Amino acid sequence: MTIEFCAINKPEDWMEMVAEQFGTSVTNDGFTVPPSVGSGFFKQYYPLPWLTLTYISFMSYEPMTMVRRSVENSKWIPVMFYINEHKHEQIIGTSTKTVGVDTLDGIFMPSSNIPTEWTFTPKRQYENITLTFNKDWIEQMDTACETYIGRLLHSDKSFYLFETICLFHPKSIPVFQSKSIPF
Repeated sequence: MTIEFCAINKPEDWMEMVAEQFGTSVTNDGFTVPPSVGSGFFKQYYPLPWLTLTYISFMSYEPMTMVRRSVENSKWIPVMFYINEHKHEQIIGTSTKTVGVDTLDGIFMPSSNIPTEWTFTPKRQYENITLTFNKDWIEQMDTACETYIGRLLHSDKSFYLFETICLFHPKSIPVFQSKSIPF
């Protein structure tokens, strides 16, 4: 199974795009993975107009690939935290990364015009938390152009960054211990 998506104008549109390819629909800002495909859920929260939190926890019964297509000039910048205990592969152009909570590449931040794909082994649980920021909000901050990320956003150049998760462990935060997120 292959799920394809791209950066969008509204975070809600992303969830609709993904749910449709799973053969289901969005209810209360999320969806449950159909039992014919696997188990788990995708859920979005909108705490502020410029911030979306997406929590994904799923397992597929067959091999799965998720493909992020590039688009020009999206205002939304995702910062993905790979919180699953085991590793999986992410391909960016000709580069393959091994990502997961215990790898050097546990956090990923791409510009909208960076395509990437992830491969998922069947019958393994995958979890991801993504904070998606509106680029305009970041650029309006007084100190934005004084930071490396601010300069990247102002440059309109293609970029992606990886970082290591090192300041917290997902099991120490109660929301990560609950596999049941209410819709």
